[in-house]
Amino acid sequence: MFRRELLYTILIFALLQLLTLVMPLPYFVAVSWIGLLLLLTWILISFITYSGKKVSRFSEVIIKMQLKARWYQYIFVPVIFYTAICGFIFFVNSVFLQQFVILLGCLCLFLLMVHVRSTYQKIYTVSRISRVVFDLVNIMLFYLVAMTLQVSGYISIYLIIGILSLLSVMILVSSLGIAHKLSNLGIFLSILGGITIAVVGYLTRDLNIYTFPFIATLTFYAILSFWHIRLSGVKKLDQYIPPLLFLIMAIILVMG
Repeated sequence: MFRRELLYTILIFALLQLLTLVMPLPYFVAVSWIGLLLLLTWILISFITYSGKKVSRFSEVIIKMQLKARWYQYIFVPVIFYTAICGFIFFVNSVFLQQFVILLGCLCLFLLMVHVRSTYQKIYTVSRISRVVFDLVNIMLFYLVAMTLQVSGYISIYLIIGILSLLSVMILVSSLGIAHKLSNLGIFLSILGGITIAVVGYLTRDLNIYTFPFIATLTFYAILSFWHIRLSGVKKLDQYIPPLLFLIMAIILVMG
């Protein structure tokens, strides 16, 4: 059923494996661009093929989705996610980490492709599966960006913290848009989440290049968990305790 998505994922996987080989920078950029063009081709073909749906089998009227309404989920996230994987491969020399990121990243890309196509075919409903897929992609995206910027050594830690804070705000606001709950209060809380990332980043700025991205990602995961609890309408304080305890225990294990 999803053979096209599987084919594109396999092709992108093969290109990412090529990027792990030692090659001059121009070749690395060229191979990366080929993968990006493949991804953009899939986005375009999927939109043309599946974005329209008949009102009923007895009518010729077609509901056509406006891509600008979902540009973040259907264009920005896949493109920036793929770009982050390429950046990670370029800057991180660990073969184990490269292969782990490629495998998990391609799995996320495949799930994202399947999800996008499925939402095209189902009049664009938002389900629990939608949130799980985007959460997995967003958490990995956050880690890849944090790790790549930290390892690159090209920018200061304070600029990295600022970029991660901005990224977290964008993801939280997009979650509001997906859930159709965009409001001034939601935007304010999203900014508050970004400030939390900034504070944690500042407090852990002197940790090594592997620990800092991990703790920042754990913090982002906790904020995202709190976010979904809030979006679900739950108002009981005890619902917020499990992700908070997980965050505390994970940080203790990392720091220990």
